[in-house]
Amino acid sequence: MRRFRIATFNPENCDETATGVRPSLDERIALMRPQIVRLDADVVCFQEVSAQERDGQPRDLLALRALLENTNLAGAELVSTRIGGRNGDLANER
Repeated sequence: MRRFRIATFNPENCDETATGVRPSLDERIALMRPQIVRLDADVVCFQEVSAQERDGQPRDLLALRALLENTNLAGAELVSTRIGGRNGDLANER
């Protein structure tokens, strides 16, 4: 019988943090990433994830992508709520 795992996480505002603000994104990733690896889920739902903006680039889920690096979910297709519907911008706040 084939195994299929689904997991859900609520990282409470998965976003980049200002310098000096704790816990930093890196500190939160250090806590969450091992759990993602341990669960080895096929589908994962994340709540309270914010998109980040870089000059000249569309808003993207950069903090979430950083969290998923070095896990079985690295490079996975990410689906998110968009402002204004399917082709709208990603939300900058959860």
